[in-house]
Amino acid sequence: MARNATKRRHSGDQSIDTDRNHELVMDSTGGDSSGPAADVRSRLCPYLDTINRGVLDFDFEKLCSVSLSQINCYACLVCGKYFQGRGIGTHAYMHSVSVGHHVFLNLDSLRFYCLPDNYQIMDSSLDDITYVLNPTFTTQDIAALDTGAHRPSIAFDGTA
Repeated sequence: MARNATKRRHSGDQSIDTDRNHELVMDSTGGDSSGPAADVRSRLCPYLDTINRGVLDFDFEKLCSVSLSQINCYACLVCGKYFQGRGIGTHAYMHSVSVGHHVFLNLDSLRFYCLPDNYQIMDSSLDDITYVLNPTFTTQDIAALDTGAHRPSIAFDGTA
């Protein structure tokens, strides 16, 4: 828990620790770094099989589908919609809880997160998604565009 934690009392004398800086700490470190258990959990996300690559289209403007904000935008990798934030009460968090979609991509940092558990997912099987979001081309690739040679291509979802 960070230094700025406070305690609030609720009915029934239950004390709840609140920390307004916790999400900022998690964003700056790339996940909850509470030891080896957090690292194992981030590599063994049970929701990776729910990613639907067929609905992912990163050609749209990166803004929240609810608030229309461009700040701190995440892509839901299950339905393809964009949502703002990942902390409790944000649009992405509410989407994960209400619809059951758990895997999100931060469109600025290109880091993957599991919500509502809020841990970073580190898995090499997601590298193709980050490539499609920000493709890179060599000078030879660009020069080949001018030759007019037809090169067969395959879409992200596997169709020609």
